[in-house]
Amino acid sequence: MNDPLILPVGLLARPIEPLNAEDSLERAIRLLPLVTSSVLPIVQGETYIGAISEYTLQKVLEEGGGQNRSEAVEKYADSWPTIPAHATGAEAIRLFAQHNTDTLIVLDANGIPVAVLSPSDMFEKRVAMQVPPLVGGNGYTIRGLSHFRSGERRGWRARTIQYRCFIANPVPPKRRC
Repeated sequence: MNDPLILPVGLLARPIEPLNAEDSLERAIRLLPLVTSSVLPIVQGETYIGAISEYTLQKVLEEGGGQNRSEAVEKYADSWPTIPAHATGAEAIRLFAQHNTDTLIVLDANGIPVAVLSPSDMFEKRVAMQVPPLVGGNGYTIRGLSHFRSGERRGWRARTIQYRCFIANPVPPKRRC
């Protein structure tokens, strides 16, 4: 992978759907646990106006607010640091330090929030290798045990499974010719 410090943050960030200013606080409360970050950007029409975060909801609870969950989320919008999608990873690192935050909102060329960026997004992601399942488990497959006796599987594992299956059922299955 290329060096994340020279890549545009638009390639590194996680896409996100912003809330509309008219959306209710209830919608924000339901969506925040489902998104991949603790911040949801808020837009009014096509303009970014702020964000709502878990910390914002904590403040609402501390102040005894939030009783009317049908209120517009615009009332609870906080300013949040942004970064243009074409900016480099090095600029993002500088903004993380400058604003003392762990999340930046990525804006496209029109100023609309399209993604969020965290420091973990800047690390190379390793692809997990998928391990195929064992064929037949303990020797019981659609074809039964005959494939062990036909020589298709050889080796100590096949013989061990054959032996275990023979102990459990001493009468071997009939071979088909």
